[in-house]
Amino acid sequence: MQDRYYFWAKMTQADQISISKWETTVRTAGNRCSFCTNADEFMRDNILFGLNDSFSRFQEDIFLKRRPAKTRRPPFTLAFVESQAIFFESAQQTNKVLTSNNIEEQVHYTLTTNK
Repeated sequence: MQDRYYFWAKMTQADQISISKWETTVRTAGNRCSFCTNADEFMRDNILFGLNDSFSRFQEDIFLKRRPAKTRRPPFTLAFVESQAIFFESAQQTNKVLTSNNIEEQVHYTLTTNK
């Protein structure tokens, strides 16, 4: 029960922790909880809800763009959320580099979909 309490109530991504490291942390904690059939869904949710403030735009995008639509969208899986978060993190890092070099272009993250 303590592992589940930690997983649901105490886990948040610390500043300067990469998505890959955050994913590993969530997976490790989730595996200690013995969630069985819902493990991937619970880990996906915790990865999303535990992101630090630098990912607030990503959270808004993922929640708003995942509403049901007539167009075919990829499944809202753990792997999908992880890949989108990694793309977003890469765009953030590229923007920092461009900004530090006084380049006025910016890289914009967009939610990818497989067609």
